[in-house]
Amino acid sequence: MRISLIVLLAVFSNSPSFAQSTEIDSLRNQVNILTGTKKIDALSTLSLRLIVIDFSLASSPIEEALTLSTKLGYLEGLAEANVTKGILESVN
Repeated sequence: MRISLIVLLAVFSNSPSFAQSTEIDSLRNQVNILTGTKKIDALSTLSLRLIVIDFSLASSPIEEALTLSTKLGYLEGLAEANVTKGILESVN
């Protein structure tokens, strides 16, 4: 019994938690629905969450956030996206 519990804990400790997966799924849905500055904010948040799980997945949403921020002249979004991109590049 004790060994089974240890094995289960080992398996689940190496995979993303259910809460993280749920949050990422929710953010992906928001990105598909939202527009404008709210979409940019959601893209930046999604990228930050993805860095923790798999940083290779984080580059696409942050590049989209940078492009949209520039297009809309959304300076706060551009600043946040650049900071997130810096974090991504520092762990890469």
